[in-house]
Amino acid sequence: MERITHDGLSLFDVPTFFAASKNQRFRAVTLLRAQATAEAFTSCGIASANLQERFDAAPEAFRVTYGDLTSTGQEFAKAHYGKWLASTDRWKQEITLELLKRALLQRWEEFCQCNSAAKGAGGS
Repeated sequence: MERITHDGLSLFDVPTFFAASKNQRFRAVTLLRAQATAEAFTSCGIASANLQERFDAAPEAFRVTYGDLTSTGQEFAKAHYGKWLASTDRWKQEITLELLKRALLQRWEEFCQCNSAAKGAGGS
């Protein structure tokens, strides 16, 4: 995959979300999504920086750009991250960090399986 040339393009930006709403529930869920993103991307090794440390240092200023991701991370984000965000926006149940991380890691596992299958079938 060709590396996205817009390294500064935001993938997730807490200050932008916070500027959009003063609603405390919205802000709490935004921070949970940011934390899930930081922890999952760091643990999967698809970030070129430790996003978990970045989140822990300044949760309300947390931002992830495509430039923060490895080539594989960029490929995953392009194919799955927006879908994960959209699907979690529609959740009716209580949103917890564990549920968010589980859902994101499930998408990561599906991405890895698809890539393994494509490579095994002669894909690139």
